[in-house]
Amino acid sequence: MRVLFVINPLSIHVKRWLSQLKDTGWDLHAAPYYSEIPNEDFLWPLLQNKAHTLQRHRHVNFAPMPPPHTRPSWARELARKIDELKPDIIHSFNLQETGYLVRDALELSRWRGPWIVTSQGNDVNLFGRLSAHKSKIRSVLERADYYWGECERDGPQARAFGFRGDILPLIPSCGGFDVALCSRYRERERPSRRKWILLKGYDNYSGRALAGLKAIELCRNELEGFTIGVYSSYPSVKAALQRLREKTGLRIKPLGRASFQRQMIRHAGARVSISLAISDGVCVSALEAMAMGSFPIQSDSSCLAEWITSGRSGALVPAEDPRAIARALRQALRDDRMVEAAAKINFETIKAKMDSRAVREMVIGTYLRIHHSRAEASTRPKSAPKKIASRAPKARRPSPTKTKHGASAEPGS
Repeated sequence: MRVLFVINPLSIHVKRWLSQLKDTGWDLHAAPYYSEIPNEDFLWPLLQNKAHTLQRHRHVNFAPMPPPHTRPSWARELARKIDELKPDIIHSFNLQETGYLVRDALELSRWRGPWIVTSQGNDVNLFGRLSAHKSKIRSVLERADYYWGECERDGPQARAFGFRGDILPLIPSCGGFDVALCSRYRERERPSRRKWILLKGYDNYSGRALAGLKAIELCRNELEGFTIGVYSSYPSVKAALQRLREKTGLRIKPLGRASFQRQMIRHAGARVSISLAISDGVCVSALEAMAMGSFPIQSDSSCLAEWITSGRSGALVPAEDPRAIARALRQALRDDRMVEAAAKINFETIKAKMDSRAVREMVIGTYLRIHHSRAEASTRPKSAPKKIASRAPKARRPSPTKTKHGASAEPGS
């Protein structure tokens, strides 16, 4: 089976998704997207280099593409690549980054196979409210054959935009977690004894890290003895945390880039993990916190309510209300019993829904069923859309991974 992935090669979630397909023996290809963001030409060499690193898995072939100057020229190049490869399946990740591009390319291509669209976070839930994107989203979803979402709301939203194909099993866009390895790291220190608070530093069209910093300022008296680690920080957030550190004397530390494993270890050293956005999907950082025993405080615009009970196993807050965020943080700082109980509840949820072995089986099985359905469709009339059923996860025990112990400048080390 030959699959062409149209991807953002800078996305760690996409890389983790592709890593699930090791040892399948499939002929896998990846083509990077190029967005229309002004002055982004400088990113092209980085995109090329990052895409090439996918080949370290030795199971994904990078489809080299010249740097385009306009979307039409890029669509023509992608259409040429599609006709050359003749993939059995095309799978694009994120409507805005790759969905619009694939739609344009398919208008120019002779290829007529199945197209999977994966929705990540804001794809429809936020951009579907914007007049500049409504018709584009509709044109993608009316053409796509399969829709892979991560929230219960994703399917109905896709139908509202004209999608008539099959809704695939709900799977977070990062794939699953190695639950046995998570268990080993998270048990190093009880959540109620941890002295780190983590804040996701996104502050852009959707992210609201500055509201989180304001909430931290409101809780400064309760944060004595704690260190606040801010990761993936935007420039405005880096400047704001510097000012807050000078104003309050709080220990606030910007955290650098980290591998997925390093980030999980950070959550394993945190009592609370905060992530805020005016729109989001399931929010992978919140799932990471759940897996590692850190109490998640997440904006109520996400679909994390499908995973936690607010006030019991986490807190759902308005993304732009520092006082509400501060109330949730104070409760998590004061209530040791709640934090300990939440860690147990959340890990059971992760084991039931995110075990990497079971998720991988589900993903591979889904691709195979789509491939077989295409073969069958050539000999019979097209049937009504069917929902592909998911299977219950099972846990496994991987080999242990060694890390440093003792005092560290980062949580969990």
